[in-house]
Amino acid sequence: MGSDPILTRIKFDRIIFNLPHTGHFPDLCESGMNKMHKELLSYFFKNTKGLLNEDGEVHITHMEDYPYDHWKVTKLAKKEGFHLFEKVEFQKSDYPGYHNKRGSDIMSN
Repeated sequence: MGSDPILTRIKFDRIIFNLPHTGHFPDLCESGMNKMHKELLSYFFKNTKGLLNEDGEVHITHMEDYPYDHWKVTKLAKKEGFHLFEKVEFQKSDYPGYHNKRGSDIMSN
């Protein structure tokens, strides 16, 4: 994102990442999977910083139960200069046409 020649010329008011996930890798242990998810989010926060207007916002839809709580999303965001403004319940109806997808395993859709 942060190096895309078109995106870098645009400034956004809001960037939304619903349910970030790297996928499922059966050969990786839990700590390895958590590391991958945390890296994905770290890179996302680093890349979005330069794409936002001065008062721009990043919205992350994220589960707060196990194992997602181990990703420490708020801490990762803070490391890149973001702060938690508020938590709200995800409302699928706020995103017309949105369909959650499952990937990387036999139950993928």
